[in-house]
Formats: sequence, C-alpha cells, structure tokens
Amino acid sequence: MKQQDKNLIVTSAGRGTRATVRQRVLGIVALGGLFACGLMLGISVRGNMTRSGDVAPAQSSENTADMRTCEVIEMMQIKRLLDETDLNPAAHNYNIAIYQNLIENGCPENKEKYQGLIEREKEIMNSLEDAEDKRPCEVVENSLDWHIQNCDGDHIQCAKIYAQLAERGCPENAKKYTELAARELEIARGISDDKMSNSETVEVVETYKRLQMKTAAQDVINKVQKITDPAIDFILELEKIVNE
Repeated sequence: MKQQDKNLIVTSAGRGTRATVRQRVLGIVALGGLFACGLMLGISVRGNMTRSGDVAPAQSSENTADMRTCEVIEMMQIKRLLDETDLNPAAHNYNIAIYQNLIENGCPENKEKYQGLIEREKEIMNSLEDAEDKRPCEVVENSLDWHIQNCDGDHIQCAKIYAQLAERGCPENAKKYTELAARELEIARGISDDKMSNSETVEVVETYKRLQMKTAAQDVINKVQKITDPAIDFILELEKIVNE
C-alpha cells in the first residue's frame, strides 16, 4: 500500500475517534440537563404542595392543647371585644352580645364577672345615648368619671384626671375639681414623704402647673432637692416645667 493511502486511513480513524468522544461528552451533558430539570420540577411540586397545605405540618400561633374548651372559647371571644371608650353605642351593644356568649359558653367560674361587665357596658351605652342632650363639658365630665372610679388608689393619676376636669369640664365645677386634684396630690406626697421617683415627681409638678399652682410646684422641687439630692439636670428639667 502506498504511503499516501496509509496516511489517509490514519487521518480518517483519528477523525472517527474524535467524533465518538465528542458524542459521548454531549450525551453526558444532555443526561445531566435532564436530571437537573427533573430535580427542579420535583422541588417545585413539593413547594406547591406545601403552600397549598397538602403536606405542610399543622401549625398554631398559640398552644391550646392544655387548655379547657371553655378557656379556648374565652380566649377567642375576648379578642373580638371593642374598646370600651368607643363613642358609638352600637360598639357597646356588640360587646354585650359577646359577654352573653361567654356566659353561655365560657368557663362557669367566670359567669358572674361577665355579667358585671354586661352591666358596665349598658351603663356606658346609656350614657352615650343621653350625651346628645348634654353640653360638651358634661359629656367630658361623665366620660372622665369612669377613669376616676378606676384609679385604684393611684392618687397621682386621680389628680391628673381632676386637673383635666378642672380645665375641660364645666366652668361651674372648675373650682371643685381643682381642690380635688390638689387634695390627691397632697395625699400622694404625704404617703411618699416627697420621696417619689423621677417620673412621679415630673407628673406632680406638671399637674400643679396645669392647676396654676406654681408655688406648690416649686415647693415640690425644693423638697426633692433637700431629700433625694437629685442630679442637676433633673432639677433644671423641673424648673423648666414650672417656668414655661
């Protein structure tokens, strides 16, 4: 065989070998692509099933497993209650319906409490329905009277409400509310012997300022300086309240 023919055969064989290798590589790449597509499809299907709730584990925002049924009912119904300071009488009628439901389906030991809350809602509702025939200052006084009844021995808080009544209530009652506010402040100061926390001291001074009792406010500052040796910045803050 001629040398030229031998070279031609060798060249053809080399090309055939390279073609075979290239086909194998392309085949492997193709299989890898199919595997990746299948994997992504599987993940997508599982994700959709989880989102739809088919295989997602049960979840709960609150653990109620150890609660009695009546306690669960109470927890759910109480969340539905509207703010008792709502000015719409219908809101209080709605709350009454919820309390009635709680009396019937809640825990037996709480029935008396819910009945009392129904009576409270009725009184608030009646007060709001009568408000149309009253002066604005009378409505303010009736509304704040609820807060006075719930001060629970917090004399500073009571004084703040009386001061608000003296300023926002009916003019003919301003003097009475001013005296009641001053009385509550004196009780608070007497009980603590003027050894109040910084926040309480600020509230007392601010309330005296609102009552236009600057001398009493300054007396508080002087007592605080003598008794508690406060920081100069705090005294300056109190002085600023009085002199603004």
